Amino acid sequence: MRDGHRYATVFVFPFRKQLEDLLSDFTVFGDLSKLCVNVNDTMERLFHKFHPGPGDKYKEVMGADWYRRTYDKLVKDPDKEMVLPIIWYADKTGTDAMCCYPLEPWVFTIGLTRTDVREQANCWRHGFMIPNLYSGTAADSKDPCDKAGLYHWRMDIGFQELKELQDNPIFLDIRVGDYVKRMKVFLPIAFVIGDQKSNDLLCLCRSCTHNAGRIHRGCMMSSLNASNPKWQCEWVRKDIILKLTEAALTLTNDDAVESLCQYCLEKEQTKKEHRRAIIYTKRRSKMAAAILMYVFSTHVVANAFTELDFGDNNEGIHRAAIDDTMHFVKGVYFKYINETFLDCLYPTEAKEIDYMVETILGRSVLRSSILGEFPRINFTKGFTRC
Repeated sequence: MRDGHRYATVFVFPFRKQLEDLLSDFTVFGDLSKLCVNVNDTMERLFHKFHPGPGDKYKEVMGADWYRRTYDKLVKDPDKEMVLPIIWYADKTGTDAMCCYPLEPWVFTIGLTRTDVREQANCWRHGFMIPNLYSGTAADSKDPCDKAGLYHWRMDIGFQELKELQDNPIFLDIRVGDYVKRMKVFLPIAFVIGDQKSNDLLCLCRSCTHNAGRIHRGCMMSSLNASNPKWQCEWVRKDIILKLTEAALTLTNDDAVESLCQYCLEKEQTKKEHRRAIIYTKRRSKMAAAILMYVFSTHVVANAFTELDFGDNNEGIHRAAIDDTMHFVKGVYFKYINETFLDCLYPTEAKEIDYMVETILGRSVLRSSILGEFPRINFTKGFTRC
């Protein structure tokens, strides 16, 4: 792909072939205990809507109310159709020792597998890879809005085949245990997992430097009410943002400008009336851009997720961008707890707490006993200095 003086390669894997390869993995889909299916029912009902058990509703994707509503909305013939929720994961990683050339892989799996099973690498397949947006040269723009536009343009290339499969559902061989059945599959996106910064970019959230702007990617929450626990969240309206974005980008869209000129010609307007129409459109575009930037704290960019299907989630990516637990716990949760409760202690007070924790738990638990799973849990320097 090309953008002005910049060239970039988006590595795209065939989505359908990757999905078929995933569904053919007998080590995963040949074991009913690893799947969200109605195990105690007949063979035909294994492929019907999943009825969650007591512990599945808040743990499994197909046990959630979203799946039930999406299934009822899309499936007309349970014997021939089924819903396979798509889960995306993205995280930028370095490709060299100095991390000068990072690459962001986008991988996916389906909600038919259980949560603990998705921890295995063979449950995921590649979707596409986005290279570094900028080379760091002086010729490259550092404007956050420009960067967001490039990023979503490249994502749009990676999602093209998925969008086609969502618009025109296909038939696939679905393996459930020892049974294989050809079903028409619907592929709505359940959610996208990533770190906080990446997910803000997916929702086109911009840095908010004033009190009136939105500070949450899915909720109309400003910093004025961020500390109010009684504040009722009002979800971001995807339809409003879409209309404002279309209005703001009117004069940057060649088709829209051509349509406006054609309309003026059909109405046999004079040059003065034509000029007034252009001035009105410019003012309307500037006003929409200002509302997006200062009220919604959103970049004036066409979102790559706009045309994708999120099932019964009307807000789209704004309610489907989920923080990765690893990044959330390591980079935010424990950090803020330490800053709030531990950093303000005097050295003598911190030592006293360290002594109390060691007395209660013992020295044997100061280091993780399962280093393979939790290698960085280490309290040998003290509980307050972990």
